[in-house]
Order: sequence, then structure tokens, then C-alpha cells
Amino acid sequence: MCQRGQGERFTLKNSIDKKKQNIFGAIFMSLAMFGYVSNDTIIKYFASDLPIAQVIFIRGLFVIILITFFCWKKGAFNQSIDRQDWPLVLLRSLADVCATSLFLTALFNMPLANASAILQTLPLTVTLLGAVILGERFGVYRAFAIFFGFVGVLMIIKPGSSGFNNFSLFAIAAVLFITLREIITRQITSRSSTLLISLITAISVAFIGGIGGLFTQNWVVVPFTTIVGLLAASVFIFIAYYFSIPAMQFGEISFVSPFRFTLMIWAVAFGFFFFDEIPDKFTVLGLLIVIAAGIFTYFRESYSTQIKRQEIFYD
Repeated sequence: MCQRGQGERFTLKNSIDKKKQNIFGAIFMSLAMFGYVSNDTIIKYFASDLPIAQVIFIRGLFVIILITFFCWKKGAFNQSIDRQDWPLVLLRSLADVCATSLFLTALFNMPLANASAILQTLPLTVTLLGAVILGERFGVYRAFAIFFGFVGVLMIIKPGSSGFNNFSLFAIAAVLFITLREIITRQITSRSSTLLISLITAISVAFIGGIGGLFTQNWVVVPFTTIVGLLAASVFIFIAYYFSIPAMQFGEISFVSPFRFTLMIWAVAFGFFFFDEIPDKFTVLGLLIVIAAGIFTYFRESYSTQIKRQEIFYD
């Protein structure tokens, strides 16, 4: 064995650190996806008969209270957002507002699994845009994992089936705004407080929901059970907000993006338990492909790091 020097040691350390960042990014992304689909399920179950703007506003108020509490407990109000990040944070909030409004419109008019499945084009759109705009690494194996994960999603959603309608266009538009949001998030420095960014996002979404409700829709009396449901949804959207930010700041986009496919696992499961949406054999096979794509991505990263370690320490 031949140890080559300080430069090689530094390269190895960077390689190992990048692997850890990728793994943390994947974990955060999976948690965010669980939060998003849990929020969608609860809203569809309890509040699909309410005006969309009213749903956004009420849930937003609960999220603001929740995040404010955590900001106080964690001392986030003593932290800050970098001056250079403020335009990005505001633009990110605007993109999130548009994505939320469009996707809830689709969700209330489509099966949960179908609406959620359209979002699974995100690993493709985010990875491709990350490669074009940010110069992120986009190798053959990662492209392979994303492609087959997407094939699995197509087997789940079966385009052209009765679950798709004109509201699919709203979900597709939501994908475009979510892609924009994720690319913006990637450019926000880790020095800015995640909790404060989440709070700004929640305030923006609730504000637009309130304004939209005042000018475009009639507000209705909300049953107590629906209030409880929206409170529960706010907990899960907080989880999604909180973990979606570091998910895009840790690791490489092309590694983290395939873990968005985990959303479909929860969407199909929740669709079955709460809406009697029974998966067929193609759906089950598609789920297995989605899971396999994520596992392949993880082990490919582990293998690549092991090879780099050998190249550095062995001649």
C-alpha cells in the first residue's frame, strides 16, 4: 500500500463527505415526500368539498403557528437569512404558492395516486435542469436509475386511463413550478435558517390563499372534523417544508432526485387504505421498479466511493 500525500487524503475526505451528504440528502428527501403525500391524503379525505383557497388559508395558519413555535424553541429568530439569499427565498416562496394552488386543484379532481404520479416526473426535470443550469454531475448510471424509476411510475399511473382528465394539466404545471423551486433552493446557502425559510414560505402560501379566497370564492362554514384534519395536514406539510430544503442542499441533485419516487409508495398505499383505490399487478410491479431504482442509486454511490478510496490508497 502506498500513501500518496496530503492532497490525496483531502480528496478521499471530500469523497467520503460527499457520500454522507448524498445519504443525508436522500433521507431528507424521503421524509419530505412522506410529509407531502400525507398532507395531500388528509386534505383530499377531509377537505375536498371546501374551496381550495380556504383550505390553503386555514392550513397555512396552522403551519405558521407550528413553525413559529419551533422557531422560538430552536432560537431561529436569533438567526438570519443571508442578504444575498433574500431574493432567492422570496422567489422560492412565490414558486411554492403557484405549485400548491395548481396541485391542490388537480388533487381535488383526480385520484390521489394519479395526481401524485405526475409529480414523479420531477426527478427528470430537476436533474436535467440541475445539469443545465448548475452544472451538476449527471452520469450514465444515475440517468439509468431515474429513467427506470420513471418507467415504474408510468406502469403505476397508466396514462390514458380513466384516472386522467383535463386537471392533469394543472398537475403538470405544478411540476414546472416545483422544479423551479428546487433549483432555487439549491442556490440558497446553508448559512440561512431552514426554519425561517419554511416560515416565510408558509406565510406566503397562507396570504395568497386568504387573498384568493376573498376575491374569487365564497367561504363556507368548516366542520370541526375538517378543522382537525387540516391541523393534522399542517403537521405533515411542516415536515415536508422542513426537510425539503436540506434535501436539496445536501448531496448532488442527480443522486437525491430518484428518492422522490418514494412518494409513489405512500400514495398507492394511502390510496388503497383511504380511498379504496386497489392497485393492480402493473401498479405493484411499478412500485417494485421504483423501489429498485432507489436502492440501485444508493448502492451505486457506495460502490463509486469504494473505488475512489482504492484509487487513492493503492497503486
